[in-house]
Amino acid sequence: MLHLHGPLMGGPDLMTALGHRSPASLRQARRRGQIGIVLFTVPNRRGLFALTQDVADWLAQMRTQCVGKDGIR
Repeated sequence: MLHLHGPLMGGPDLMTALGHRSPASLRQARRRGQIGIVLFTVPNRRGLFALTQDVADWLAQMRTQCVGKDGIR
């Protein structure tokens, strides 16, 4: 992910990586406290951003929590 996105993710790439279909659903989840990583703004840039490593770690954590011994949960 770092090679593909660099150290910072934002926009459609971040939205998709977190499993949201629209910017509105990402904003709503953030408002409700349902995002498992730190999202932040960058001065003079629009939208929300996250560290790519945080996104990758969160995805790996979700996989570990959801996969049983047989590989499916």
